[in-house]
Amino acid sequence: MDLPQIGRHCSLETCNELDFLPILCHCDAYFCRHHIDPETHSCQAKTPKPLSVNAEKRPKCPVESCNKPSLESAVKDAGGIRAVCEFCDKSFCAVHRHPKSHSCVQHLNPPPQELKNSVAQALLAKNFPQSNHPRQAVHAPKLPKDPTKLAKFKAVQLMKLRHSAIPPSSAYTPGNTPVTERVHILVSVDTISTKRQEKAFWLPKTIITGKALDQLAVYFSVPRDQSLQLSALDPNSNELRVLRNDQDLSSQVENGSSVVLGAAGI
Repeated sequence: MDLPQIGRHCSLETCNELDFLPILCHCDAYFCRHHIDPETHSCQAKTPKPLSVNAEKRPKCPVESCNKPSLESAVKDAGGIRAVCEFCDKSFCAVHRHPKSHSCVQHLNPPPQELKNSVAQALLAKNFPQSNHPRQAVHAPKLPKDPTKLAKFKAVQLMKLRHSAIPPSSAYTPGNTPVTERVHILVSVDTISTKRQEKAFWLPKTIITGKALDQLAVYFSVPRDQSLQLSALDPNSNELRVLRNDQDLSSQVENGSSVVLGAAGI
């Protein structure tokens, strides 16, 4: 019984090896795996023309010693996404994308402080637009001149304040801070980046003013990229007195006082 013919012999005369998986070349001849390369069998067929590509050539990385395509060329059609250096606004390859890897001049020589300040002010103006109306001054309510009426007025105001006051932090509860151990204040927020607000709070009498300042800033979501201060409002002169952060709050304000949370130096 004759065995079926399996595979083909390599067409190279000096080889003629029987290959069970022969490969067909462009010259229509079969070769083994060792001689399929056109150079190994002196292929007479013409080298096929490469496929024509109509796409434009991708821009290269600006680094002189690099020939890799830039990242911007890969994402230019990705809906407005940009892949450029944030300092020099040039597009580099994945290897040289970091400012240090392409010796970015703008990164090594940052702009002067004056320019940084102007950029920061522009960002503040964009994200926290100010109202066209001038900022209103904080005024304390007008007090009666008669001592008896004044005492009654203060008692009523304190009672109202106690009724609406809340703690600025969840760490304080009515159970762990009795009423007699609390200081009640009416806090007004007066910063450029925060909407004008007013709220009644109670805090432990033993709290340091600096800690109270931090808790109030967190409650009102005041950005901490600026220096803040607490100031007590004098009900008689309507003048602000800056409180010291290293002293107890209750030693600097009376129960029921009006306090302003604002930027330091204002």
